[in-house]
Amino acid sequence: MVNDYFLVRATRFDPRGALSDDELAAEHISAMRWWRHADIAAYGGTDLFSPRDIATPLAALIAGDVPGTPVLARPVIFLDRGSAGFGAPGDSG
Repeated sequence: MVNDYFLVRATRFDPRGALSDDELAAEHISAMRWWRHADIAAYGGTDLFSPRDIATPLAALIAGDVPGTPVLARPVIFLDRGSAGFGAPGDSG
């Protein structure tokens, strides 16, 4: 499995895609929300971020260290823990 991540600067908006709540549930996504870097770095729950060490490259991006070329992230193995992907670790808002 390959996941692509992009740095996009935008004004704040509510993260909501085109999928219905039922379609999101079928993908094991229980919620979408913004996370602060400190909250990601300190998260100790059972759900997983992808990539697992997202706090490390995110800190570099926040500090202004934006690479000029694509960076290959470590491979990720997904375990079904009731949620999926970046920004969805079991939080309902």
